[in-house]
Amino acid sequence: MALIAACACAAIMWIEGPSWARWVLGGVAVVLAACLALAALIGPAARYLAGERAPLTDVERTEMTAAERVEAVNSARHTLVQAVTGLVVIGGVVFTALGLWYTAQTLNTTQQGQITDRYTKAVEQLGSTKSDVRLGGIYALQRLAFDSTHDRDSIRNVLSAFVRNHDGCTLQPGEKTPPKRCSNGNGPPSAPLVR
Repeated sequence: MALIAACACAAIMWIEGPSWARWVLGGVAVVLAACLALAALIGPAARYLAGERAPLTDVERTEMTAAERVEAVNSARHTLVQAVTGLVVIGGVVFTALGLWYTAQTLNTTQQGQITDRYTKAVEQLGSTKSDVRLGGIYALQRLAFDSTHDRDSIRNVLSAFVRNHDGCTLQPGEKTPPKRCSNGNGPPSAPLVR
């Protein structure tokens, strides 16, 4: 049985080929191991638990009737089958839990990819020459900061750099005073930085 389990592990981990073939080979090995274990439990193990430590001698056969021997073996078989059923249920619960964990990891990876895509598109919008597209990029980054607490600092830094570089209030070489529009607060929107 240990050899079959080792073959199943080798099939899943080390054998080259398509992933479905590895899982099929591993599944077949697990089914074979389960069948052998069940045969051992129903046959020799049940007799052992029923008190038959070695093949019965003639004296022992006369002490127990055939019905008593069959009843003892069947009782042991029922106990073993119930134990195996319990182990299968526990294995199913573990398998389901691992499946749920894997699904959660996949969902998290997908969400992170979507956030990265949204972030990239919003930053690209900030680089547009059209003011309405830039404004859309600012609000997209604001929404992204609301959705992803992990990225808030990065978004704040990007928006701060955008405001610094595009505010129109920075003195250009040769200018002595900032442009007029800076004094009345009509620069680019910086509300997402405050929120």
